[in-house]
Amino acid sequence: MNQVNEAVTLSEIVTIPYHCLRKTDDNMRTVNPSQEDDQKLIANIRATGAVLQNLVVTPMDDEDGCYGVNAGGRRFGAVGVLVQDGV
Repeated sequence: MNQVNEAVTLSEIVTIPYHCLRKTDDNMRTVNPSQEDDQKLIANIRATGAVLQNLVVTPMDDEDGCYGVNAGGRRFGAVGVLVQDGV
């Protein structure tokens, strides 16, 4: 299998329940956005009913069936707010 096909195979999109996701220290963001920016993101997800860019996750060794969020921590946090609000 060539590298392009292998990359596509390894990049399969899978739906994972929110309760099976955990924020990790591996998340790439180094600058925190403003509270206003976070509220805009939450409003956008609420209005569209979707996160427009997928989270990047990896299986966690220490928790059964859970995945660590490696990219998309801000989106993960915004979805968490909506989950707490019952959306």
